Amino acid sequence: TRIGRACKDTPPDLEFNGMGILRNHATVVIADGRVTLRPGPKSRCLVNGRLRDTPIELVHNMRVWLGNNYAFRFAYPGHEHEGETVDGEIDYYFAETEIAEHSTLDVGGGGAGGLLPEQLNHKLSDALKKVEQANIIASDLGKEVEFEAKLFK
Repeated sequence: TRIGRACKDTPPDLEFNGMGILRNHATVVIADGRVTLRPGPKSRCLVNGRLRDTPIELVHNMRVWLGNNYAFRFAYPGHEHEGETVDGEIDYYFAETEIAEHSTLDVGGGGAGGLLPEQLNHKLSDALKKVEQANIIASDLGKEVEFEAKLFK
């Protein structure tokens, strides 16, 4: 199953149009009872909060992000026993927290500006997402510029 942006020459099986979605964003392959996500070149595919650029087998309850705006919980009926067990509800906030944990600095015991570490991680995660969106827009416009986040003490 090919996932990507609209393209009249080779339309994807699943079409998503949005920030960070490429023409050949990813492929999902089902074989021998296994489901594998194969990210396309330079695509943003996160699984359980971690950026993936190589194929990964999906198991029940994994969280999958495509681009910047499409978040899914992979449900595989009949294979629940193979999936991971997660304490609490798996929702958007859970997935955002997971991304923040894997993409930002450990702020330790004290936050900056009165923020708790979890709140600071969410603010940093949001800032990193906006920087990534700026880079995607610059690339779409053919501009050879790259933005990055910098933290100052």
